[in-house]
Amino acid sequence: MRKAVIGLVALLASMVLVGGALAAVVTVAPGDPSWHPTDQRGAGTVTFSSAYGAPAGLGSSALRFTTTTTADKADYMTDSVAGTPLSQVSKLGYSTYQHAANFPGGDASLQLPVDLNGGTLADGGFTTLVYEPYLQGGNNGGVVADQWQHWDATNGLFWSSRTAGTLTAGGGGCPCYTLAQVVAGNPNAIVLGVGANVGSFNPGYDVGVDGIEFNDTTWNFEIPPPMPSTKDDCKNGGWETYGVFKNQGDCVSFVATGGK
Repeated sequence: MRKAVIGLVALLASMVLVGGALAAVVTVAPGDPSWHPTDQRGAGTVTFSSAYGAPAGLGSSALRFTTTTTADKADYMTDSVAGTPLSQVSKLGYSTYQHAANFPGGDASLQLPVDLNGGTLADGGFTTLVYEPYLQGGNNGGVVADQWQHWDATNGLFWSSRTAGTLTAGGGGCPCYTLAQVVAGNPNAIVLGVGANVGSFNPGYDVGVDGIEFNDTTWNFEIPPPMPSTKDDCKNGGWETYGVFKNQGDCVSFVATGGK
C-alpha cells in the first residue's frame, strides 16, 4: 500500500555537493527501518525536526537530539555499512547545529562502532570510535552556536569507548586516535555501523544533525511533504516532490482512491 511507503527511504538520483565533496544523497524519512535508535536512555530524544532548518543543499529538516538530565542518552544509527573494512573508509563526516549544550563546545558526536579484530564480537575487539568537534583543537574545536557547521572527520581525532586492540578507552575524551592510527594498530578492523549520538552526562542539550557522510554516501534526514490531496497537486511535476510515486498517473490514482 502506498501509505506504507510515506515513512520509508527515498533515493535521490542526483549528485550534489555536501561539505565540499561530491556524494550520492540518500534521503531518510521518519520510520525508515535502516536507521534507528540503538541506545536511548531516560528522557533523551531523537526526532525529525524543521526547527533549525538544514545545511545548504539538504532540504528543510534534520535530526534533533535533546537531553534534560545526566542520565539521558540518545543516538540514531545505521548498520547498512557493516562489514566495510576500516582501511577502506575514505570519507567520514557530518553537519551539526548547536542550539543548547552544557558547555560552549558541546555538540552531537559522530559514532563509528567497529570490531578491531574483524571477527565475532565475542573476541573482545568491539569498541565505538567517537568523534567530537570540541576535541579537534583550538577554541572548543570551533563550535559556534545557532549555525550549521560541517565536520570532516576523515582525518580527525576519535576517542575509544573501550580498551580494545591497541586502543585505550577514553572515558569521554582522549587519548585520541585518527582512523589511520587505528588501522595501523588494528589492520583487520571492520565497521559495524555509523551514526550520531548525545551521550549520558550531557544534560540540557538541544542540537541538530544532518548530512552524515560515509565514503560516497550522504544521508539527508528529511520530513516528507504532505501527501497530495487534489489532482492538481500531482500536475506540473508535483508528483515528483513526494518521492514515492512512479509518475503523475500514480499520484492521481492515490488522490482518487483516498490513499488506498
